[in-house]
Amino acid sequence: MIKEKISYMDVVRTEEGFEEKEKESTVRFLFSVSALKLYEQKTGRKFFKDYGKASSLLFSHIISNFGNKKNLNNLNQNEMLKLAPLLVDPQINEFLFELIPCLYVKIFDGKYVQNEETYDECENSIWMMELINMPFFVEVFKELSVFKSKKK
Repeated sequence: MIKEKISYMDVVRTEEGFEEKEKESTVRFLFSVSALKLYEQKTGRKFFKDYGKASSLLFSHIISNFGNKKNLNNLNQNEMLKLAPLLVDPQINEFLFELIPCLYVKIFDGKYVQNEETYDECENSIWMMELINMPFFVEVFKELSVFKSKKK
């Protein structure tokens, strides 16, 4: 599970009217069977086919920049900057934009919930764009890799 602390500006009601105020929140993302089904339902495509294309791009970029000696678990800040061009790759960008709302999870009655409602909340949130950055990108691929290795 990915727990990400985000801060964003929101309009709040005050005694004087309305004003912008910075808010902080922790959001959670989990790759699960529910997330996979939600992805396929929303996109009309097979998740693992899209994941395969995106991860191939990621790993070929890692190999071309760092050789076979690097993996996602030990990239430092400078190495992550070398991966930044991937954020503008249309295939990876589309994959992440479509996947992130599917991974978003909320806790209701002590249970993790991922459904149309949580998808819509994330997709329409003012904080989702805060997540389009290299460290979060790497965390998403690590989360997916953990799930895939558990599946074997």
